[in-house]
Amino acid sequence: MEKLSGTAVIQAFEKAIGQMFQGLGQSALFRPLGSEEQVILVIPKAPDVILDYRDTRIQSETLELQIQKFQVPGPKSGDEIVLNDRCYRLQGEPSLDLHRMVFTVEAIPCD
Repeated sequence: MEKLSGTAVIQAFEKAIGQMFQGLGQSALFRPLGSEEQVILVIPKAPDVILDYRDTRIQSETLELQIQKFQVPGPKSGDEIVLNDRCYRLQGEPSLDLHRMVFTVEAIPCD
């Protein structure tokens, strides 16, 4: 079996991630603060969360999205994403995956 170089391994990961986003991704409009908007692919990852507190149920309308780093090198809190005609504002710090190719961001409705 042929051993792959570090560069070949990274290129293989990039290709696989690109295929994953092509298959599972949804087109969205990324609107960074103070920059030009652009069309990107995102993978919605987590729906709203319902929290139980004593006798009350609280619904937290949040959304986790995965974004390819090569499309958005530095997402920031306050940037906006329009997905399925709904505007979401990024909040908190984005986190990168182990291979530093995909950001996971949390977003809340802009309303």
